[in-house]
Amino acid sequence: MSNLIVTVIAIALVGIMTLAAVYYGGSAWMQSQSQADAGTISNEAMQIEGAVSVFHGEIGRYPSDVSELVERDYLSSGSEMQGWMFTQEAALALIGTDLRAQKACLEARKKQGLDAEANCEGVMEAGCAPSTTEAPSNCNPHCLRTCYIPGGAAPRSVINPQMDPHDVCCINNAEIEMVDPVFLP
Repeated sequence: MSNLIVTVIAIALVGIMTLAAVYYGGSAWMQSQSQADAGTISNEAMQIEGAVSVFHGEIGRYPSDVSELVERDYLSSGSEMQGWMFTQEAALALIGTDLRAQKACLEARKKQGLDAEANCEGVMEAGCAPSTTEAPSNCNPHCLRTCYIPGGAAPRSVINPQMDPHDVCCINNAEIEMVDPVFLP
C-alpha cells in the first residue's frame, strides 16, 4: 500500500513539474523566438542595404524591390527575403499584424538602439496623437510605426514621415486601416 501512495505522489509531482516547465518555459521560448526572428530581420536588412548600395553605385538609381536585386545578381536567388520596402535611407521589413512578427520587429529595433518598450511608456498620455505628422516635443517618436501614412484609400503608398531613418521594420498598412504609432500589449 505504501508503494502505491509513493507512486501516486511521484506521478503528481511529475505532473506539477511539467505544468511549471510549460508555464515558465513558454515565455522564455517566445522571447528566444522573437530574438531569433529579430536576428533574421537585422541580417536580411544588412544584406539588402549592402546590395542596394552597390546597385545604386553601379546603376545610378535605387532598385524597385528585392526581385530586381536577385534578377541582376546583387542577391542570391535562394534568398528568403520577401516583404521589404526601400527608401533612400534604408530597407524596411514589412511585417504583418500578427503579434509574433511585431515582437520580432521590436527586438530588431532594440538592436538598432530604437527601444520602443523603454522609450514609449506613457506616449499616448504625452499627446502623441496618431493624426499628427509631427511628434510633440514631449513625445519620443521611437515607436513601432506603420509603413504608410494612415488614412485615405487603399492601397496606400505614401511612406510614413514619422519613421526613424534607422528603422529596420514597420507594420504594413497598405491595405488595412490602423493608427500610428502602434503600441503592443
